[in-house]
Amino acid sequence: MDTPAAPASAYRPRQPRDRPLRRLSQHDALGLEAFFLSLDSGQRCSHFGGDLSDGAILDYCRRIDWRHTKVIARTGAHRVDAVALISDIPPDNMTAELSVICSRCCDRSEIVGDLFDHAINDASCHRELIVYRSFAVPELIRLVRKRMSGGSRPGKTPVRLTPVRAGDG
Repeated sequence: MDTPAAPASAYRPRQPRDRPLRRLSQHDALGLEAFFLSLDSGQRCSHFGGDLSDGAILDYCRRIDWRHTKVIARTGAHRVDAVALISDIPPDNMTAELSVICSRCCDRSEIVGDLFDHAINDASCHRELIVYRSFAVPELIRLVRKRMSGGSRPGKTPVRLTPVRAGDG
């Protein structure tokens, strides 16, 4: 049976750029720490909901549960430029939070889409991905809305845009 063509507004995966994306592991923790420490006050507020001190950033990075958090990064010659984090939500870990953050030198119009596509593929074991609107970069919100308007496709993890985390407001 033929599958109907997706509407013109439907989400379409982007073509990967020349800078590779890769999944980080606990062996990359120092590079991830350096990335988060390089964020300015506005970026820290946007991603974490507050301007975290360097000590709090280090504590956050050291507490990452690598068994339940996937970190996908675009790396430059000697540094991490952007990351997508897929963090399992207990108790069953079948739902996960998706967040994306980029350094100031990144072209967010391109990299956010690349990270989003990679994260969607990497999260195939989840029933749903949640993006918290109050902590998301505008490019990610647009991609989620575009994907939602295209409807759910078999074999693809649904993505839901949610106003705030429970307990945040």
